[in-house]
Amino acid sequence: MNNNSWFKKEMPLQTVIGFGGGATGFGVHSSSASKVYVDDIFSTFLWTGDGISGRSISNGIKLSDNNAGNSVYLDGSSDWLSIPSSSDFAFGTGDFTWEAWFYLNDDGSYLINFGDNGNLDYYTYGGITRRLRYYNSTASHHEDSSTVLSLNTWYHIATSRSSGTTKVFLNGTEKLSFTDNHNYGAQTLYLGATSVGGSLLTGNISNLRIVKGQALYTSNFTPSTEALTTTSQGATASNVKLLCCNKTTVTGSTVTPGTITKHGDPLSQGFGPFTGSDGKGGLAWMKSRSTGNVNVLFDTERGANQRLRSDSDLAQNTADLLQPSFTNSGFTVGSGNEVNGSNNEYASWTFREQKGFFDIVTYTGTGNTINGDGHLDLNHSLNCIPGCMMVKRTDSNASYADWYVYHRGLGATSKAVFLNTTDAAASHSSYWNGTAPTSSQFTVGEFLNVNGATYVAYLFAGGKSSNNNAVNFDGTDDRLTFADSSDFNFGTGDFTVEGWFAKPHAASTGFFQISDTTGGLKASTSDSLALRYNASGSGKIQLIYNDTSVQANYSYTPDKFTHFAVCRLGTVGSSLTKVFIDGVELISQSDTKDYNFGNLCIGGYYVDTSLMDGKIANFRVVKGQALYTSDFTPATEVYTTSSRDAESDKVKLICCNGSTTTAATVTPGTITAVGDPTVSTGESIFDDPDSFVFGEGGDQNVIKTGSYIGNSTANHQIYLGWEPQWWLVKNITDSGSNWQLLDSMRGWVDDGNDQYFAPNNTSQEYGYNFGNPTPTGFNLSSASSNWQNVSGKTYVYIAIRRPDGYVEKPSEVGTEVFAMDTGASSVNIPNFDSGFPVDFAFLIKPATTSYRYTATRLTGTWTAYANAGTNTTWSGFNWDSNVGYEDGNLDSTWQSWMWKRHIGFDVVPYEGTNRNNLKIPHSLNAVPEMMIIKNRDANENWAVYHKGLNGGTDPQDYVIRLNSTNGEFDHNEWWNDTAPTSTHFTLGFQGETNGFETSMVAMLFSSVEGVSKVGHYTGNGSATGPTVTLGFAPRLIIIKGTTGGTNWFLYDTLRGLGSGNDQRLDLNDTGNQSSSDDLDTSATGFQVISTWDQLNGSGQDYIYYAHA
Repeated sequence: MNNNSWFKKEMPLQTVIGFGGGATGFGVHSSSASKVYVDDIFSTFLWTGDGISGRSISNGIKLSDNNAGNSVYLDGSSDWLSIPSSSDFAFGTGDFTWEAWFYLNDDGSYLINFGDNGNLDYYTYGGITRRLRYYNSTASHHEDSSTVLSLNTWYHIATSRSSGTTKVFLNGTEKLSFTDNHNYGAQTLYLGATSVGGSLLTGNISNLRIVKGQALYTSNFTPSTEALTTTSQGATASNVKLLCCNKTTVTGSTVTPGTITKHGDPLSQGFGPFTGSDGKGGLAWMKSRSTGNVNVLFDTERGANQRLRSDSDLAQNTADLLQPSFTNSGFTVGSGNEVNGSNNEYASWTFREQKGFFDIVTYTGTGNTINGDGHLDLNHSLNCIPGCMMVKRTDSNASYADWYVYHRGLGATSKAVFLNTTDAAASHSSYWNGTAPTSSQFTVGEFLNVNGATYVAYLFAGGKSSNNNAVNFDGTDDRLTFADSSDFNFGTGDFTVEGWFAKPHAASTGFFQISDTTGGLKASTSDSLALRYNASGSGKIQLIYNDTSVQANYSYTPDKFTHFAVCRLGTVGSSLTKVFIDGVELISQSDTKDYNFGNLCIGGYYVDTSLMDGKIANFRVVKGQALYTSDFTPATEVYTTSSRDAESDKVKLICCNGSTTTAATVTPGTITAVGDPTVSTGESIFDDPDSFVFGEGGDQNVIKTGSYIGNSTANHQIYLGWEPQWWLVKNITDSGSNWQLLDSMRGWVDDGNDQYFAPNNTSQEYGYNFGNPTPTGFNLSSASSNWQNVSGKTYVYIAIRRPDGYVEKPSEVGTEVFAMDTGASSVNIPNFDSGFPVDFAFLIKPATTSYRYTATRLTGTWTAYANAGTNTTWSGFNWDSNVGYEDGNLDSTWQSWMWKRHIGFDVVPYEGTNRNNLKIPHSLNAVPEMMIIKNRDANENWAVYHKGLNGGTDPQDYVIRLNSTNGEFDHNEWWNDTAPTSTHFTLGFQGETNGFETSMVAMLFSSVEGVSKVGHYTGNGSATGPTVTLGFAPRLIIIKGTTGGTNWFLYDTLRGLGSGNDQRLDLNDTGNQSSSDDLDTSATGFQVISTWDQLNGSGQDYIYYAHA
């Protein structure tokens, strides 16, 4: 956000009744040293409308300081909480305090109910509206307050008994006082309901605390302005018997005398009664999925209730029924049909203002009063170059009121495309005044600077780096040559030759050659080091080295800049030369050659028959140092003499990066341009490095703006460098083409029916097979040729990164990424509650014979049985929920085990090739320690890699099957005898892991301290079996013996674990659970209490996976 001198910022205000009120400003920026994750700044959130105004949409995005804290939301239909009867609730005739904050959405319900002992409720009847009542049915006593409660307002309510006098306080003010000598015995506690689930609360409960033996409040007081603790407000910790509705899970608590049971589908929300200090401004974009309603956009700069529509050129208008407020965890919605109509389905996309991601600027047009040509220079706070800007006039639709969009992919600063239309890109100097945006300023022309008109601009990061030059070769006679130099004479030592190439078509072409021939080109493999693209077959990368050549399969993407690196590493006599393409190792060969020659040619190989038709950028030669020894992520900035850990004195050449073809940062001599190569400026090689500020290391980007040219073929790969969760795209060549908006929450799946909106119209959501996200971008299907992949047409896009292992907010507790639940017999999603978006699940009926269903978000309705190789589909696998999945009406006899993707777990769909050394990228940012893979097209066995195979020695040489009792076996066809890395895993040609042109899916697991553990142990055959240290108390344990005849055993705390006779399920068969096992659990792990050889055979090895 900005405060340009010629426009005024309206700062929205919020007041919480009873908590000091007052104004809280937006844009409270945290310390520059704070780590920021993609979860902090963007969210896709789905909900079903209930028609109740003031409903909180708690998506975790801190748009303001208001309504900070955690709470539990109850929907008034089927939701409540209960805690079993306990002596901690037996107050006798002594003192006590009950207190909590309540946010009320309806006219009457129970708040706290101790059954016969008494309860608090508020009621409406006989013309009396929303009055607070204390009621004791046993004593036939009730007290009513005269205060009328307001809806959509937080209230602190406390009941406190002191020496036989009970008082009820509302926001710290005494409302009721009466004599109360009742003897309160132990009772079940119900929150938000009567004892039979009646009079249900619609609203939120936060920080509910029960104190036994202590009256905290005897006269008027000021309620706490922070979340309660066991000692706040004068409480004695030992007297606090319950403190709940204050965590990130529904049943989480600080203190509880027993299990908190949820009924229905209550939600945990980051929506509370407190005032935060970390709120920032932002944009909330909403759309009805099930009806043809308008696109609704609200932002904190223009203020709550000020609606804009992306599908219209209309001015903003006040919409009281739509969006009342912004909060510290998202926003609230009104009762209007556009955002919260009863039983309608909705989606929202929330963008928080953040350097390197998104900014909002409002301004008032000046016409010609500042600049004679009518342009206006405006400041912004992105701190990087914008890749896209959307500007809208807000006061009127009289003149130039369309949504004008600047995009780096338009290719010129005179062009714009329009968010509210299907028009092709248009060109006019009055859009942006021919001026490209910078990291601190952007310019609008006279069309967007009408005198006195008001505007809003949404700025998205993802602009180009200011240094994106390359050398363009024509493929006829162009090349760069160097005289023989000792700096290119590598001898028998280490070296690195690297750069970027881009090719417009599939012809064979050479990237570079170093030889003993003047000019570098040589029609022989002897005394030559070269790299080329060989167009034969489906395409190959070919390395000429050691007086021979070798090649590996590779399919390039037209016009995409691709990184290449050739490295030799090791010692004399045992050196390896490796070739990496986009950081993935394709070739590794023994190389003992003495490269005692130094003539270099860039842009060619083999005399004049294989010259480069395309572009080379940032070409670097390092002598005496192998920069890359295993898979890596290519650089995101222009090379220097020290980047990527290079030793500056060993960097001998950096070129193809300047304003002339022969310019160089470092060179050993004169560069000669042969033919007529040219400089190509403004390429899309690097993004602005100032946008790489996210994640643990503060070195990742989360947004990408770019363009591509359609080709009407399947699997058209668009490279981003990471997997997107949100994608907005537009054909800018043709008029009549809609904008298309997809996201992974509503359904963007592999070979499936992708759910999309057209933001330029009001149509409801539709399904179409556009393609699917991949770990490095997305690919377009041939089916999308009429939408996003028309041959020869240019498309621009904005993509936002998913929360992967590099940019996700780290999990603090296991329940944030793993959950278990039983079915709720619901035909509405979610039937199984998780508290997070589910990415992978087991689904089993434990007490009876049942298939072991498995399914993933990225593969939609596809499922396979873990107990067999069978693939099938199940329409009940519906994933479009932020807090669970499935809508198949399954009852409580079914149980699901659910995972969210994070640094400890990933799901990777991929296409098999049936070729050795297939490298598959993943996004764990950790080495996979267990991988479970299934061929989705063929009924093949499940293949499992585990770091504990072969006792932990060379486990990549072994495989074991999920659907079998067989033991491990040694074979290179599964993993190519190659250990997985933190960026890739490698496959051989076995059909179970790499079928020919078949759809595959891999589930990857790694250990995360305090959350999950992959490991192995050796049995001792004793009744006091081995103790396994996990570092946490396990909720889930999966065990398999690596020898034959052992099952895959699954244990969990939901069915019973740690108390003897643990309930065991066999994943590899359909049998019902049994209860003869005993795994003793502790706060740090588990111990096997069994002599059974399937769990504890003497000297036998067992692999396991456990989750906190």
